[in-house]
Amino acid sequence: MSLDLLNELEKRVQSAVNTIDSLKDEVEQLKLENAQLQEEKSAWEARLSGLLGKFSLLDSVSSEAVDADEEVEALSSMEDDLAVEAEELPAMEDDLAVEELVLEDEDTLMLADESIAEEQLVEEDLADLDELTDLDDLEAATQPTSSNFTEPKF
Repeated sequence: MSLDLLNELEKRVQSAVNTIDSLKDEVEQLKLENAQLQEEKSAWEARLSGLLGKFSLLDSVSSEAVDADEEVEALSSMEDDLAVEAEELPAMEDDLAVEELVLEDEDTLMLADESIAEEQLVEEDLADLDELTDLDDLEAATQPTSSNFTEPKF
């Protein structure tokens, strides 16, 4: 029986060695597949990253285009406002010219009023001076002279 047992054992060992060899081959094959899948994964990640970059660039270009459109609209609006102001400018210049004439007339009137007021002050000062001169003459005439003055006796 021992020979049968040994044969049986040998068959089992051989079967185990064959299984191990086939499992080693399978592991090698799985390692190759894993490496290939890792490369594909890296390639897909690179492509995905590139696409995301393009989307980001597209998004920023799109927002810049929107910003540019808004700036164009704002500039157009400003241009319209300037055109309206340019149309109003001749009328404003006319108003300004009239206002300058009025101011010149007012300045002339104010100078004339000041001159009249100064003349009145000068006339009043001359009248006051005449009154003072008349008072001095009157005072001189009413003051007693030393020859007319006698001392009272007590």
